[in-house]
Amino acid sequence: MDVRWVASSFRTVRAVWVNYCALHAHFMSASSDQKLDSKERAQYKGMANKLSSTAFLLNMALMFDALEELSELSESLQADSITLPKATRLISRQIEVFLSRK
Repeated sequence: MDVRWVASSFRTVRAVWVNYCALHAHFMSASSDQKLDSKERAQYKGMANKLSSTAFLLNMALMFDALEELSELSESLQADSITLPKATRLISRQIEVFLSRK
């Protein structure tokens, strides 16, 4: 992982979040596709069940929110114009945001 992993992780989580319905529909469809063997169908059924669980959805929403905040912070800290005082303010502000959400 390099310094851009937070922004990359956020883009991945956002893609799953935005395409959630299509992913679930695909997994459900594949779980009953007779062209696939029973092991593959079972794997798709398992992924559909996991995707539709309350725990998965809550965790995905939490990750989406947290990674969005951290992604913005990460990109700000990588700017050529960043100074130490500004970086300190940005980090302190982010800590306050997370503490208030706790």
